[in-house]
Amino acid sequence: MGSGIYMGKVKEAFKNMPIRKSLMLLMGTMILLVVLLTVLTLSGLRALQGRLEKGRGLLIQGYTLEIGETHGEVKVNPSEYEFEDLQGGKKLLYEAAGAGNIIFPVIYSIGGVAAAACLFYRRKLKEPMTLLSGGTQKIAENNLDFTVSYSSGDELGQLCQAFEGMRSALEENEKKMWRILEERKEVNASIAHDLRTPITIIQGAAEYLEKSAGKGELSFPKAEKYAVMIRTASERMESYVNSMRDLMCLEEVRLSPGKLQVQDWVKGMEKDLELLAERAGKSLKLIPPERDFCLFGDPTLMRRVIENLTANGLRFASREVTVTVTGAEEGQACAVKVEDDGPGFREQEAADACLPFYSREKEGEQGHVGMGLYVSKVLCQAHQGSLTLENRSEGGAAVTAVFCAVSHKLPAM
Repeated sequence: MGSGIYMGKVKEAFKNMPIRKSLMLLMGTMILLVVLLTVLTLSGLRALQGRLEKGRGLLIQGYTLEIGETHGEVKVNPSEYEFEDLQGGKKLLYEAAGAGNIIFPVIYSIGGVAAAACLFYRRKLKEPMTLLSGGTQKIAENNLDFTVSYSSGDELGQLCQAFEGMRSALEENEKKMWRILEERKEVNASIAHDLRTPITIIQGAAEYLEKSAGKGELSFPKAEKYAVMIRTASERMESYVNSMRDLMCLEEVRLSPGKLQVQDWVKGMEKDLELLAERAGKSLKLIPPERDFCLFGDPTLMRRVIENLTANGLRFASREVTVTVTGAEEGQACAVKVEDDGPGFREQEAADACLPFYSREKEGEQGHVGMGLYVSKVLCQAHQGSLTLENRSEGGAAVTAVFCAVSHKLPAM
C-alpha cells in the first residue's frame, strides 16, 4: 500500500516536471542502469571465461629435472609450455563469452535509449498530444462542443490550457455570432412586419385616389384626407428607415472612454432631463449619488442611455419619473435607476421590451418604433454592464442601467 502511494507521487512529480528536466533525469537514470548492467555482465562473462581456462590441461614441450638432495625430491622446470585448447561445448561457450563482451554493451545502450524514449513518450507526450490532435481535428470539423483537460505543470500542460482557452474563446465568439445573426433575423422579420402596414396604407390610398380621379369623384376634402394618410404612413416608414440606419451604426459603435466625475456628469444632464419632463407634462426627480466618485467610461453614450430611459419612463408615467444615480464601488461601476408611476410592464414584456422594434403603443400615440430600450441595452453591454427591467412593488416600472469601468475601446455587440 505504501509503495503504491510512493510510486503514485513519483509519477505525479515526473508528470509536472518541465520537459527538459524530465528528459535529462530519464536519460541520466537510463545511463546509470546501462553502466550498471554492463559492469555486471562483463564481470560475469570474465568470471565464466576464467573458470573455463582453469579447466584446461598444460602441455610441456621442454623441461629440466632437478633431483633434491634430501627426501628424493624431483622438480620439473618447464622451458616451453602451452595450455590445451578447449574442445566442444566449452570452446563455444568461451567464444560466446568473448563476443558478449562487445555485444551486450551495445545492446544495453540501444535498449536504454529505446526504453527512455518509450517512457518519455508514454509519460510526457502521449496524452497531451492525443488531446491536442483530437481537439485540432474537431475544430477543423467546426465542432467546439468539447474540452481539453490535462492537469500538468509542464510546458505541454500549459499548451493544453492555452488551447482550451482558445477553444473557449472560439466557442464564445461562435455563440456571439449566432446571437447576432438571430437578432438580425428578428430585426429583419420585425421590419418586414412593421413596414407592411404603412405600405398597405399608401397603396390603398394611392389606388383610391387614382380611381376617384379617373371617375371625377375626387373632392378636395377626400383628397386632403388621403394625402394626410399617405404623409403619415410615409413618415412612419421614414422613422423605420432612420431606425435601421441607427441600428447599423450601432453595430459599429466604439467607446471613447474618459475619466468623469459622476456628480458633475449628472448635474450636466439635469436641465435636459427636466426639459423632457416639461414637454411630456410630467414631473422629474433627479437624485445624484450621495458621495462623488470617478468612473472611466464614455459620457456621451452613457448620457444617451439615461435620456432614452427617461423619455421611455415619461411616456408611461402618470405623474412623475424618478432618476436615481448610485455608485457600486469607487471607480468600478455606476447604476442609474429610472422609475415611473405608470402601469408597469405586462406579462413577458420585461423580457421582450429590449428587442429591436418592440413597441407598446399608447392610445393616441403614433410613430414610436421601439428602439430606445434596445439601444440602451447595447450601450450598457458595451460598458461591460447590463440593463434590467422590473415592476415596482408599489406600482409602476423600474429600469436599471449599470455601467462598469472600461479602459479600452469595445464593440457594442
